Amino acid sequence: MNLNKTSAALIAVILAAVASLAFLVVEVTALFVTAYIFTLFAIAVMLCGNLSLLNNPRTYPWGAALPQSTFTCLVVSFVVSLLAVVLEQAAKMAVPVKWFVIAQAIIFAVFAIRLIMLNAGRTEIERVGDNVKATTFDWKMLLTDLEALAAKSPDVKPLLEAIKCSDPLTSPALAEYDNKIRDGVAALELAVNTGGGVDDLIAALLRQLKDRNNRAKLLK
Repeated sequence: MNLNKTSAALIAVILAAVASLAFLVVEVTALFVTAYIFTLFAIAVMLCGNLSLLNNPRTYPWGAALPQSTFTCLVVSFVVSLLAVVLEQAAKMAVPVKWFVIAQAIIFAVFAIRLIMLNAGRTEIERVGDNVKATTFDWKMLLTDLEALAAKSPDVKPLLEAIKCSDPLTSPALAEYDNKIRDGVAALELAVNTGGGVDDLIAALLRQLKDRNNRAKLLK
């Protein structure tokens, strides 16, 4: 279902209106009013969750967990409120207001902790993803350069395939190997353009690449 801000606000208004109808059929007590307030609060929290996703669509799919969690929180809070009111009104078993407030506070606290943990996990995953992008960028540029050279000289294709099959992730321990390979590719580009020493450079690069891959395996 496509949800815009108007629809999100309309849903919240409808839910609040339905909850308010209870005043027409239920005896107004301190417990009922407290339950009503918590229900309105849960509806407001759900609305904030929906608006947060709508205002920040780029946070999807992580942002989608926020409205889903706030809706679940609303349902759980409402069920607890309904049970408390029914026990008081029908079974004449009044739940002390302070215990009801504590139960509701625990519900909201649990969902708040869950959202904090989800956000922490999202932040960490995004941080790792950014690091992976940064460490693989140079390797992708190297592939681009080799693809251009392979188009000029078929002799470069074995090196290109070897690069493609290599681990693109780098680290400080592999920096020396990566620098030598980048320098070798720069020299290979000059050799392809001038037409001399291509085979020797490719052989040297293949050896350097093999040494790098062996080193990378030892680091894992």
